[in-house]
Amino acid sequence: MSCPSETYSGLETSNISWTNWSGRITGPVATFSTPNSLPDLVNIVERATMAGRKVHAVGSGWAFENIAYSPDWMVSMVRLKNPLMAVVDSALNAEWAAHQMPGSDDVLFEIEAGASVADVNDALAAVGLGMPTLGGANGQGLAGAISTGTHGGDIATPPIAHFVVAMHVVTVGGREVWLERASQPITDDGALASVLTCPDAEILRDDALFDAMLIGFGRFGIIYSYVLRVKRAYRLGEWTVQLPRTLVTTLLRQGVTNGTFLMPLLGVLPDPPPTVMASDVKNPRGLEVVFDTQHLDSCWVKRRWLTTEPPPDFSTSPPTLPSDLNIANSPNQLCQMGAAGVYAAGLAALDALLLIPWWNLVPIVVITEQGALSVAYSQNPQMTAGEMLARVLKAFWDLQAQAGFGPLIAQQFQQAYQFSTAAGIRGESSVVLSGFREQSLQNCFRADSIEPIFDAHAIGYLNFLDVVVAMAPSVKQAGYISLRWSGTTMATMSMHNYPSANAVAIEVTSLKGLPDNATWMATLESVAISCSGRPHWGQINTLNAATVALLYGPNLNKWTAALTAFTGGSAMFSSAYTMQRGLEPSNATAVPTLFGTPAGGILAALNAAISLLLDDPDEIRKPKPPPRPGPIPPRKPLS
Repeated sequence: MSCPSETYSGLETSNISWTNWSGRITGPVATFSTPNSLPDLVNIVERATMAGRKVHAVGSGWAFENIAYSPDWMVSMVRLKNPLMAVVDSALNAEWAAHQMPGSDDVLFEIEAGASVADVNDALAAVGLGMPTLGGANGQGLAGAISTGTHGGDIATPPIAHFVVAMHVVTVGGREVWLERASQPITDDGALASVLTCPDAEILRDDALFDAMLIGFGRFGIIYSYVLRVKRAYRLGEWTVQLPRTLVTTLLRQGVTNGTFLMPLLGVLPDPPPTVMASDVKNPRGLEVVFDTQHLDSCWVKRRWLTTEPPPDFSTSPPTLPSDLNIANSPNQLCQMGAAGVYAAGLAALDALLLIPWWNLVPIVVITEQGALSVAYSQNPQMTAGEMLARVLKAFWDLQAQAGFGPLIAQQFQQAYQFSTAAGIRGESSVVLSGFREQSLQNCFRADSIEPIFDAHAIGYLNFLDVVVAMAPSVKQAGYISLRWSGTTMATMSMHNYPSANAVAIEVTSLKGLPDNATWMATLESVAISCSGRPHWGQINTLNAATVALLYGPNLNKWTAALTAFTGGSAMFSSAYTMQRGLEPSNATAVPTLFGTPAGGILAALNAAISLLLDDPDEIRKPKPPPRPGPIPPRKPLS
């Protein structure tokens, strides 16, 4: 039997319109519920089961695609965000109870799944703990971040999902399940049963099910809480250098070719200044390489280390605490300017075109574009700074004067790294890794973003990067390319589930509203697939069943088998997102084509086009001679 609340105490609204954080997904929702408690959540799922409704949970709505959307019933988890103490205080087995003792650096912590990553950081900091790794922002809901494979940039550290050791799930009919790995149990049955609030809650220990549900897309049910393996609070130092792109990519390619991984690149990087207080200088904990897509001749190479700072001394009054270096909760400069500031700067920048010797169009053309800007601003005075900036950049492209805004973008990158390239940055791990809560919650600009993940020991990621760099200058886009390395994981459908020890993510962004964004993102996805890259589940991802099967192979079969066994093949938690990608029970019919073309054919065509571009980036722009009779020698394979 289930254990629902006798009287539902949360919020419930009918026939609303819902939009995700990026603004890409909007649609009607028949019933939108916000439970106050676990029994409320069970109440919702039980009622939906009886009514034959489909249900999907949503946290912050940060996923770019429709992974959190359901036109039927949606459940907002935002009120379920509190730490839970009963299990870790009273139900752990002897092995894990010992880890809770002072001095252990592998501590268990349970929290409700509706907490944002920022909420988790705050809750951990309050008891002297920290996440082992984090992404670059903290506004995501914890369940969404885990279920879509969110990762950090710590070279040997796997994604966040890797640090989940137990899940409390509400599934079809309001059934409650406590799930752990059989190979790594953390609780004793009797003690656990006594602290679970529902006497009929099931306790399951199954490695295959656990690994499948980690990256579960909400398809198995609604996660109520997670037990995480966390660390004692730690501090990080960061320092960045700027290097020629060709040097960096050459050294990365040497590392793959020679089997020396990142050592060729790390070996040429200078030591950080003493102010960073870096430990083990030659072996950084984290590495990121960032390119400005409008200035691809150089890149920023950022490293992070644990610091050598002494621990806090609580024997003094007040306690002696480590001091931060260049850590400030300051708003983004674009947000400070606002639309009015960007509008004024845009007019001034267009005026400046008339003073540039190489720009030879008549002034009336500039005046026309300035007038169009004025009309756009007057018609939409509530537009964001990002929307106005996109409109300004479009004016430069219309005038074929994109070189005019290049210095402005370069200046933004310089300001973003002004502290990291000087004395460095030093502070609490959560702030260095993901910033402050307010910075992640800004709404003054949005971006379109895609992030394929590759095996870091295979050449495919560098082939992908070469194509992106060659194509970017001819595309009306503006953003960054970021490479981050991390450990791999056993989560069945994780983008990071590779047989080698390390994966690398290549994130490509562009300010929302720019003319070529849609085609740019679609092209990047196709090129990534041809280079064996797996698009991030939570970013722009238009895969279908054929491509998912191609990229994940037997793991997809393992995942669907686990889903079938756990839900009995129920469609209750199915969504348009999971149906399109074949993330359904084993008896579901897969879509046999890739973007409307037989999968093998389009991949072969993409492979040939990319091979051509890698051989000669200018070749695809040259006029082609008429075909000659006779055999055509095969091109060298991509990898």
